[in-house]
Amino acid sequence: MGWGLVLAFWMAASTGCVGLVREWVETEETIELSTTGIATVAAVTDNGSIRGAAADTDDEPLHVRVRIRAGGINESDAAACRDAIEVITPTSGDAAEVQEIRWQWKQPKQPTWQANVSYEITMPARLALRATTHNGEIEAEGLRSTCHLETHNGQISVHGATGALEAESHNGSIDANSDAEHVVLHTHNGEIDAELASSTTLSGEVITHNGNVDVSLSTDVSVDLECRTHNGRVESELELTDQRKKGRKALAGTLGQGGKTLVVRSHNGSVSLDGSVSSSPSRKR
Repeated sequence: MGWGLVLAFWMAASTGCVGLVREWVETEETIELSTTGIATVAAVTDNGSIRGAAADTDDEPLHVRVRIRAGGINESDAAACRDAIEVITPTSGDAAEVQEIRWQWKQPKQPTWQANVSYEITMPARLALRATTHNGEIEAEGLRSTCHLETHNGQISVHGATGALEAESHNGSIDANSDAEHVVLHTHNGEIDAELASSTTLSGEVITHNGNVDVSLSTDVSVDLECRTHNGRVESELELTDQRKKGRKALAGTLGQGGKTLVVRSHNGSVSLDGSVSSSPSRKR
């Protein structure tokens, strides 16, 4: 790093300024990967969005569109940042059944560099998706298998996930439309809007600390419901039997034949339930 960059970094650090990046460069690349023997796609980035969408057929390869936005204190510094970013695609697992997609620095990261790396993944719907980012949105569209989605700062949107669905955001809303029989939706700061279309059994948790929770179910499902809010109201249009709790802030009862438990909770926000979902997911737009 040149003396000019050293001086700029020292001045920024001494004055408390963190906005070192002045110039950005952007590039795109497309990666094609075989899906032979692959059961799960695991995509990881620090800063950037991740989108996984179903391909037209289950025997297509993976197509990964990578968008890199690299920043530095000037144009040459930003270009050096871009050239230091490497997207890698190893396989892992006992039988190499996990296809990883992640990026790394090819050389030590300089203090003036910032990187935003996003993925758009077109994949066979039969494959499971694990997507993790620290700062960015996550979207899963049309996938039939298990989805495990986690972001620290960003919204999560899901349409599909027949096997099981786990979605967690610390700061962001969750919008889910799925017929999975096991669902875990957690956010600390954000609303949750969930259409859960399983027509057999259902279990899991739909929980936010700060925000409203709206859950729509199929009236054909059998589930025990445990609903609560600390600061807000619980409202339900469902015809429940064996109501163990019924009040402004809590509701517990059985839908259908009951069985497994779905917990729906908000600490600061209202909880709303209805039976407006058909037995298969219908996209809300």
